[in-house]
Amino acid sequence: MPWVQRLGYLLDRIDEAPKAKSLKDYVRKHAHEAAALVPSEPIACHPCDADWKLLVNADVEAET
Repeated sequence: MPWVQRLGYLLDRIDEAPKAKSLKDYVRKHAHEAAALVPSEPIACHPCDADWKLLVNADVEAET
């Protein structure tokens, strides 16, 4: 489940929300707890994206 949360969040961040829609519906139904965006990084004091049930513990920048 965490990989679905991460992929959907990243798709949203690069303005591919239409592609993320079915993933978001799946996460809302099946994710029981929040996952970390970067599992190897600390999660304390980081915001949680409620749509994706994801602790956003890293900055994400799209490459151009």
